Amino acid sequence: RPGLISRIGSKIICRPFITKITSLKADNNELIEAIPGGLIGVMTEMDPTYCRADKLVGQVMGIKGKLPEIYVEIEVEYKLFQKILSTQKEIAPLNTEEQVLLNIGSTTTGGYILEIDENTCKFSLMRPCCCAKEERIAISRKIQNHWRLIGWGKILGGKWIEPVYDGSSEGNSDPVIDSKL
Repeated sequence: RPGLISRIGSKIICRPFITKITSLKADNNELIEAIPGGLIGVMTEMDPTYCRADKLVGQVMGIKGKLPEIYVEIEVEYKLFQKILSTQKEIAPLNTEEQVLLNIGSTTTGGYILEIDENTCKFSLMRPCCCAKEERIAISRKIQNHWRLIGWGKILGGKWIEPVYDGSSEGNSDPVIDSKL
């Protein structure tokens, strides 16, 4: 998840990949089960064209019906650093309509600031992201043509979309759902 992302006008459609896991490997060893820690190769029946050139970076794998939502907007409780780590310059407060770079799990996406309070901020994501409430994110700002880490946050909720599976109707209901804490 989110899978293949397409846009029809202003509507975003996410079609998750559905596949079967055929085997698991670590180094050259065949695994019976996977546990946290280390790198695990997951062999599937998926068409390899979807897997090449890091196209699956940021995708979340799991059992259908048990994965987190696919967000198009997120509300975040955030904290900015006092200074930029590499330059020791003071960090200015975030501004409405400012574009930032967000790292959410293995996903990197641009985000526009829609609303901002003292310690919460609402971002519109340039690319839908499968993430969970309470997940931590990194916030970067472009400073002198380089993205610099300026803070971090925790996802409180946001607007998410229902994924579209083959054979399901996509125009019968409003796909955007607002989910707040």
